[in-house]
Amino acid sequence: MNINYKIKALFITSENEKTKISTSCNYFFKPDLSIISYLENLENLETKIYIYNNKKIIISRQSNNIIIEKNIRNECKYKTPFGVILMGTTGEFLDINLSKDSGEINFKYKIDFNNLYSHSNQAKIKIIKNKIL
Repeated sequence: MNINYKIKALFITSENEKTKISTSCNYFFKPDLSIISYLENLENLETKIYIYNNKKIIISRQSNNIIIEKNIRNECKYKTPFGVILMGTTGEFLDINLSKDSGEINFKYKIDFNNLYSHSNQAKIKIIKNKIL
């Protein structure tokens, strides 16, 4: 019997735009570091989510790394088709409940460009263990 995982996620912007993801994923759990990786179907891009000590989330996609920590502003150079921009993220809340078999991550963060507020994003992510016979 093989075991794999499924990610179910809902991403919501402050403009109430919603994106749902439901796909298979890889999931690695340790109390101090958990990693979720999955392919986004439409673009076939790999996204990795790193969770450090249930206090810090890094979302990595196409060599962009977004860092989210509660009440801490982080900056990253974010690559777009038009060039690189300086983007800041500030975590508003992080609710992380992971175990070796499954888990949930809920978080919200503000995005700014050159210290000027742009919008907020929110994510609700579930990891579910599947059994394949």
